[in-house]
Amino acid sequence: MFKRTLIFLLLTMIVSCVSTKNIPTNISSEIPDDANAIKLYSDNSASKLYSDIYKSLAQKGFSFAQENKDMGTISTDFKDIEQGTTLKINVFVEESDDGSIATLRGAWGVTSSFGAGLTAATGSSLGGTSAEEANWGKSGRPKVAFGELAVIANDINHKRLEYVSE
Repeated sequence: MFKRTLIFLLLTMIVSCVSTKNIPTNISSEIPDDANAIKLYSDNSASKLYSDIYKSLAQKGFSFAQENKDMGTISTDFKDIEQGTTLKINVFVEESDDGSIATLRGAWGVTSSFGAGLTAATGSSLGGTSAEEANWGKSGRPKVAFGELAVIANDINHKRLEYVSE
C-alpha cells in the first residue's frame, strides 16, 4: 500500500511541480485553453517556410529525428527545456492559396535524470520512455511544453499565428 501511494505521488509530480513563468505573458495570454497545435501562415512558399522553421529549430539546439522537405515534414528529437521536461516538435508544411501554412505540434516527456530519480525512488521505470501530447489546457509538463512550443513558433517568420485544437 505504501509503495502504491508513493508511486501515485511521484506520478503526480511528473505532471505537476513545474511552472509556466518562463513563457512571456504576451504569448501565454493569447493561447486558448484547448490549444494543442499551432498554425503559422506565411506569404512565402512552402519550401521557404520549411527552411525558416528548420533553421530556427537548429539554432535553438534541436536535433532532427526525421526530415523530408519534399513531404514538408520535420520531426525533432526530444530536447531538454528545463524543469525536468523535454519537448519534441512535429511540423507539417504545405502550400496554400496565398503562400503556405505550417502546423506545429509538440510532445513532452521527462528528462532521463528526472526519470532515473523516479525509478530509484519507486523501483519502476517511469521516465523518458513515452511521449505525451503537449497541450495548453492541461497543467504541469504538458502546459510547459506547449508554452515552449508557442515561444518557438512566435520566433519563426510568419504573417499570422493561430492556436488550434485538433
